Amino acid sequence: MSPAAEIWRALRHDAGVLRLDHRVALIVRGGESADLLHRVTSQDTRGMEVGAGAPACVLTAKGKLLAFFELFRVGEDCFVVEIDRSRVEGLRGLIDRFIFTEQVELEVPDWSAVGVFGPHAADYVDGVPEPGHARAEGEGFLFVSDLLGVTGITYHGPGETAARFAEDQSLPQGGLEEWDALRIDAGIPRYGVDADETTIPLEANLDRACHREKGCYIGQEVIARIDTYGHVNRQLCRVLIDGDAVPEPNTLVFDEGDEAGRITSAYLSPVDGKVHALAMLPLVLAESGTALHIGTASGSPAAVL
Repeated sequence: MSPAAEIWRALRHDAGVLRLDHRVALIVRGGESADLLHRVTSQDTRGMEVGAGAPACVLTAKGKLLAFFELFRVGEDCFVVEIDRSRVEGLRGLIDRFIFTEQVELEVPDWSAVGVFGPHAADYVDGVPEPGHARAEGEGFLFVSDLLGVTGITYHGPGETAARFAEDQSLPQGGLEEWDALRIDAGIPRYGVDADETTIPLEANLDRACHREKGCYIGQEVIARIDTYGHVNRQLCRVLIDGDAVPEPNTLVFDEGDEAGRITSAYLSPVDGKVHALAMLPLVLAESGTALHIGTASGSPAAVL
């Protein structure tokens, strides 16, 4: 079995280690941090218990995405955001814009990140809490999530400690490429790739990131109106493409000869030899089994999963 196939299978059937150089932690600390994040984000941070976490968004007044991340409460007055390295300064700026007299500090420590991912990931790390929880681990933090479709146990902390965390696991290892494959198979967007400031979170499978019972956050009225009276008009869909030609982002998708949407992310599976992709499609095409063509009206056949 090739190394690529070995880590692919491990992540879906057992566990593997991923070095997450593209992910960073943003610490939000201070006595009014819960109130601040409650106003700014789509999650109920006032009601979040210490040690708990959830995906969250920052939205425009029209309900469009400005940021998407995972948020954990690691202390009564301390939260940690896990987000792409390329997006952290933008998010820090968004949060800082809402700090007036509040006693809140924002910090991006010079840490490294590494994780154990897979359905049996908890078998390889001692004392792991349930998904959606966090705990202090040495000088850093351990976050547990199921956002990517399998259990993910991620450590953010000093580089030497992160390296030891990875080396302690006698498991296949990977990085960004394998992380991307997991999120594509889970239908989870990457901000700036599959979703952006034109996207409503409910279009991008981010329902869990929008707390349904809290109010008073920017964009909440739009989310509530969709929930109550309507539906989105498009959906980020998982698509399986025949053949081994990986389409570039923004490659056109066709339905019965008509342009229907665009590919946003894709990768070639080292196991089934097919291309797994995400595509933003009209809601009427989002049903499993819908036949499509990629690139041209007679291009590679594909189907919605």
